[in-house]
Amino acid sequence: MVLHVSRKFKKKTGYFPETFLEADFYELNNGLELVREKRGEDNYAKAIDMSARAKALFEADPDMKTGQAEEGIVLLDEISDLIRDARRRRVRAKLKDDLGEVSGD
Repeated sequence: MVLHVSRKFKKKTGYFPETFLEADFYELNNGLELVREKRGEDNYAKAIDMSARAKALFEADPDMKTGQAEEGIVLLDEISDLIRDARRRRVRAKLKDDLGEVSGD
């Protein structure tokens, strides 16, 4: 899973720009839910908490002037680290993915 974050969460179409941030975090949280079982309940709970905190930070600093948005970016990087670490553990444990391969997925 790769997190793609627009620094200002600006919707390029101009339609419903206020929903872009909501949609990004909806997708992130749904993605976390999809890998919940494989990544572990503790990692899932941590990632969901970090996601909520990051979203609040981006909402508080939409123009990236107070530094809160940068804190949100750090939290998103930490979510990526959690996912990467869980994948490494699955490979070390030789756990097979849905295709029967040891891939970390």
